[in-house]
Amino acid sequence: MERKKLPKKESEFIEELEVEAEKKIYLDTNDNYQIKKLSIKNCGVKLIPNSIQNLKSLEYLSIKEKNISNLPNSIGSISTLKSLKIFLSNITQVPRSFDRLERLKHLLIVNSKLSKFPVQICKLKGLTALDLSKNSIQHVPDCIGELINLKNLFLSDNLLIDLPDSIFMLKNLRQLSLDNNKLKQLPRSIKNMTNIYSLSLNNNQLKQLPNDIGQLPYLTTLKLNNNQLETLPDSLADSESVSFIELKNNRLKEFPEVLHRMDTLMGLQLSGNLFNEYPAKVGNLQLEGEGVYR
Repeated sequence: MERKKLPKKESEFIEELEVEAEKKIYLDTNDNYQIKKLSIKNCGVKLIPNSIQNLKSLEYLSIKEKNISNLPNSIGSISTLKSLKIFLSNITQVPRSFDRLERLKHLLIVNSKLSKFPVQICKLKGLTALDLSKNSIQHVPDCIGELINLKNLFLSDNLLIDLPDSIFMLKNLRQLSLDNNKLKQLPRSIKNMTNIYSLSLNNNQLKQLPNDIGQLPYLTTLKLNNNQLETLPDSLADSESVSFIELKNNRLKEFPEVLHRMDTLMGLQLSGNLFNEYPAKVGNLQLEGEGVYR
């Protein structure tokens, strides 16, 4: 678009931003030539100007800049923002004003330097998707339970040792990814996740699963590769929804008998355990390779 058509303050913001940029910033506008989408990716930008607050119609903001370590506090003034995605940054925290982004639906801060879960996020009750993967977060606060509209939560590749019960009280949650952490157990409160359909816990330190996991009415996919599981709960046989299970590289000493009683299985993987003999069939599934059933 012709940038000369931008409102004056928006044009000045872009000019200020591009002073240190190595290339032009991508943007898109609405019918009134106000900036609606802004993408700052690999442009060499080190600082987002405070004047970003002048983008009164901004709905989608995407940032991928390795030299950015802070967001301006004025970002909380962008009341129209619906989606904020930050990749490969040096951001260690979010500004205090973050909790004013009341219309935010999707928040992603991935492959950055967060060591703490920003509690400001807990005030963003409109969030439906939250991704804080590939940071160094060690603890999730109880207040995450306030995100009552959350459907997709990704906390993979952090340093989590345990989880608050409040995560499992998020009744609208459909997808939960906790791969590559240091989780040793899951609480019984997992039974409250009545809408969850995908649960991924690869590369943790789980030794057992709560028996209630078989009571999740919509759970379809369960990924548990590279843990320390020695047994599986009998309640899995009661599940009417689990279709795909991955159990590679655990400590199962024998083929779990409960798997024979799961009528809904459509895919199963469990190579790399402590047994070498696999039955030719599991329900309607055929053995197609070492520990692989389809």
